[in-house]
Amino acid sequence: MLTLIKRLMPESIKHMARIPLRHLRRRLQTKPRDLHTLLSRIEERTPRDADGFFSDPNFVAQIYTDLLHRPVDETNLAHWTTELAHGTPRSEVLLAIITSPEGSKKNSASVPVHAGGVLPEITRRPIYARLLLDRLGPCSEIVLLGTDAEVEFLREGLVREGKKVSVAAWAWNAQVDLDNFPADAPIVVCQTPATGSRWWAFHQLKQRYGRRVTGLSELTLPFGLLEKAANLLPYAEPLDSVLSYYRGENYLGPFDALQKVFPLRGKTVIEFGPMDGSQTAGLVHAGAAQITCVEARPENAIKTLVAKQVFGWNNVQMILDDFHNTDALKYGRFDLAFAHGVYYHSVAPFLFLENLLSLADTVFVGGFCASDDRPVYGYETLTHGNESYRVKPYTEILKVFSAGLHDISYYLHGDDLIEFFRRRGCEVTVLSDEVTGSDWPAGRYLRLVARKHG
Repeated sequence: MLTLIKRLMPESIKHMARIPLRHLRRRLQTKPRDLHTLLSRIEERTPRDADGFFSDPNFVAQIYTDLLHRPVDETNLAHWTTELAHGTPRSEVLLAIITSPEGSKKNSASVPVHAGGVLPEITRRPIYARLLLDRLGPCSEIVLLGTDAEVEFLREGLVREGKKVSVAAWAWNAQVDLDNFPADAPIVVCQTPATGSRWWAFHQLKQRYGRRVTGLSELTLPFGLLEKAANLLPYAEPLDSVLSYYRGENYLGPFDALQKVFPLRGKTVIEFGPMDGSQTAGLVHAGAAQITCVEARPENAIKTLVAKQVFGWNNVQMILDDFHNTDALKYGRFDLAFAHGVYYHSVAPFLFLENLLSLADTVFVGGFCASDDRPVYGYETLTHGNESYRVKPYTEILKVFSAGLHDISYYLHGDDLIEFFRRRGCEVTVLSDEVTGSDWPAGRYLRLVARKHG
């Protein structure tokens, strides 16, 4: 019979059976047929008896040899053999083993991962351990459930963050006793269920221990949203750096200096040009009560909305509008108008600055200003009413996500920017006034707070 099957086997399958496994892995993509191709390859290599059949233990052992590169241990051999005896398809067993932390680490490109490939590889970014702690919330201890190989990658990261971690061995047995652990300790199942029987075991565990039980999917799926955004959209900095802003470990912008002049806690803020949401994160962590973001570029709005969703910034609202069209008549009044890195992307800078003063009695502005030597050409004069200001126009690169929306924008002379607010009865506090490096197109970077008197 086996001889007849081999004669009838398509040449493509015969050729696949002769491909070394390491080359086969490289060819596999994230489609269901690839899983079945790998299953056929494992079955082809599994030792058979005299009649041409192979046993469940031999099949499991072959998976461990070929894909985990080690002999199967007795615990996992007994578990997977029982799964097969109870009717779990071989393809599901194969998928469960290869999408385990050990399997994923050793075969990162071999088969589709759980949930259609949407779970991020959390071991790839150390900061995810800290983000997991944020999602688990305050607790005295964390209980990790699984085999030694399954819990190790998460245990190391949590211990590195100073968290007390306990481990309970679990091979998808809902009868595990966890009553000796603190009643407030989250229980994290360190392997995503990849078979129907495993999902039932997970369900039964939740029925016994309630909301304390958390799976990797619910913890890490939001990070998949971040990974997807970073793969599809341009960010100003690498994702690890942006994540440190989102979490409040670092701040993008002069928040310490701003807080000394204008404490942000409990304040309403309208922010212009959030871009990646990194400065939005600073406003959130500074304790602003409500943050209204104004963004005209869809890619930047999406990045900020992704961060809002993932990190639960319920006090953040996004408005898609041009900041030349954003004033108190349309959006009301705020405690602070926040415009960092924005004003010099305006085709009508004085209209924008007037809008800021209509929106709030306190305005923060930061941005590049023209100096005598940069840009290298001379000043022009731009009038606003009866007032004249020194400016240097420049051409925007509109296809860049950090650019303005119009062909021409203006760098103001820094002293004239300060004078604009003083002419409107504002007290101006300069937070920083820096000479930029020679690789920057404008020679000065100025940050100020303007407050209306009275």
